[in-house]
Amino acid sequence: MVIINLKEFEPLNSHQVGIKIKNLILKNISDNQEIIVLNFKEVDICTDSFIQQLTIILSKEITYNVYKKGLNLRI
Repeated sequence: MVIINLKEFEPLNSHQVGIKIKNLILKNISDNQEIIVLNFKEVDICTDSFIQQLTIILSKEITYNVYKKGLNLRI
């Protein structure tokens, strides 16, 4: 399991941050084939547009089955 602590990327409100996180997810899913956990614990700012952008970017890069099996959110 790979945990990405999103607190380190705050504020979660830009396309650029979404790309950084997307690249971490893609690297770990393709290299390690592990479950990726996006940990939102202690995140103060996260816009809905950030989440939409991140999911749209990922949906173009990985299949739904990989997304469903390999990505978890902790809130």
